[in-house]
Amino acid sequence: TYLNHGDCVKAAKYCPSDLMNWVYVKAGKPYPRLNATGFLHKMKNKRIMFLGCSLMRQQILALMWTLGYDRIAWNETEPEDEECTTRRRCFTDEKYNITFCHQFMGTIATKVYYEGNYTLDHSLRGRGDSSCLLEDSNIAVISSFDLVFVQSVAWWTNLGTHLDSPTSPKEWVDKLLPMVYYDAMKELLTKISVQTETVFVLGQIGVDCKEKTLPEPFSIDRIPPDHGWDSAPKFWDTSLHLLLEERLNIKVVDARKPLMQSVHSHPASGFAQPDTNDCLHFCMNSASVNLYLDIYWNEVIPQLWID
Repeated sequence: TYLNHGDCVKAAKYCPSDLMNWVYVKAGKPYPRLNATGFLHKMKNKRIMFLGCSLMRQQILALMWTLGYDRIAWNETEPEDEECTTRRRCFTDEKYNITFCHQFMGTIATKVYYEGNYTLDHSLRGRGDSSCLLEDSNIAVISSFDLVFVQSVAWWTNLGTHLDSPTSPKEWVDKLLPMVYYDAMKELLTKISVQTETVFVLGQIGVDCKEKTLPEPFSIDRIPPDHGWDSAPKFWDTSLHLLLEERLNIKVVDARKPLMQSVHSHPASGFAQPDTNDCLHFCMNSASVNLYLDIYWNEVIPQLWID
């Protein structure tokens, strides 16, 4: 069923077997889990896209496992532009006629930015540039889905390092990135949200997970600087400002607090993981990654296509 073999390898090699036993408690009560049968019936004849990086990839894989699939032949579509990083992989359930897709999205930009002698040319990042998604043909594909989940921060936090050069110094790029992010996400979200149900997801970024076996309280001040992770709050804030200012018809799922507390659920968590530093992704066999699905089931799906 995997979309990336590393997800399975890390779960088997590094992750404790009891991570699914953890329960998220909200308002003093266990948060309800996704109901697989109910989901399949509600989403019958629908097409669902998970648009984002590997964090979205993990969510769609967790959904496949929760729905009971044990073997999937993913249909892969590569972009026409070979320089654009945005592979799409899909699977259709024949019984319920539900199509599930993961479309990779790294970082995107609408133009080249100039200031004095400095130039920010996003295309120079190479791998991870998914700007072709803004082209009309790709917008049409995304908009053809009935429901699109969008998550976009993880690949942005270290973009200044990728673009660092004498004419595009990291310090200057980092200051400009909220504007670049705003412009890009505005164009993407404005175009797709008028044509399909769109959900914008605020989730986890990397944490200090080494030697952690229990959840810990979340504080923005404690996000580590690795891979620029500590810059995530400015992108989160920019996202919320964008959605408010542009008055877009988009549902926001804010799962940051419980997910950022889950420092015990990463491949590098615990005391015996010297050969992995993955404190960003969750273990695939954990309740933490499934919490995304639980929130979608309880707070998004019931509001859709009400007869």
